[in-house]
Amino acid sequence: MRSSLRLTSRRPSAALAAPLAVALLAVAAAPAAAQTHHRSSAGPTSATRSHRARKAESGAAAGLGQLSGLLPRNKLTTESAINVDLTHETVRLALHRGTAPDGAGGTQTVWFVLLDASDAGLARDLGVNYAPKLANIGIGCPDCVQTVTLDSPTPAQNSFGQAAVHFQGAPDFSPTRTAVPGPTGFPLKSFSPGAVARPGYSPFVKIAGSDVVYNAPIVATGPGPSFDVVHHTDTGDRVLGVHIAPPSPAGQYLQSYADLLFVKGFDAGSRSST
Repeated sequence: MRSSLRLTSRRPSAALAAPLAVALLAVAAAPAAAQTHHRSSAGPTSATRSHRARKAESGAAAGLGQLSGLLPRNKLTTESAINVDLTHETVRLALHRGTAPDGAGGTQTVWFVLLDASDAGLARDLGVNYAPKLANIGIGCPDCVQTVTLDSPTPAQNSFGQAAVHFQGAPDFSPTRTAVPGPTGFPLKSFSPGAVARPGYSPFVKIAGSDVVYNAPIVATGPGPSFDVVHHTDTGDRVLGVHIAPPSPAGQYLQSYADLLFVKGFDAGSRSST
């Protein structure tokens, strides 16, 4: 059975005109939209700015390809990316709202990104990567995929058909990540992870009644619009900025998004980022 998360089509505009999509959740906005919004946090810290500072492309090592500016869309390997900023080493992804248990008997607002789907048609409709092997994750490990439920808003409640996703669990971002080097660096003398999964959480989800698996990791918790992107008490360790869009004007759709730090790597001799 094909059950879908609703999508709003990507077009080069910060405000997208009326019903543009299929099934149950708005996903991508346009690359141009990202340039007109501001972050809900106070902005990057001096440490973040220092990390982001990069030499001009002239004089850089040869053979590494483009090293600064926005990566052209035909070079992106993540279909749902709004943009990839090589200068700041960030990827901007559309954010979607959901709810999850808060670990204390209540419910909290969560924010997630949508990256992959195990069904080719739905992946194309949603503008995300097609990853057929996601369908195998639950084999022998049912807890590796969490089942989520969706609201079904009427057009009067939400003209874009966006539905809040209700997760069974969420990450706890509050622990402090530590790494104390040993006498020679590695092995470490001591370490502790940052974010940890609460019971019921997995980034791989399927909608109740469907066997399609999505990669939809939660990257922030709380109502916003401000988030801790310095100590990451309510965001993932690689989240550098969060923008929660204001209510959309009539006939328009304003997209929320998050900027995440990526890691450079190489694949078959070619530079790539993850």
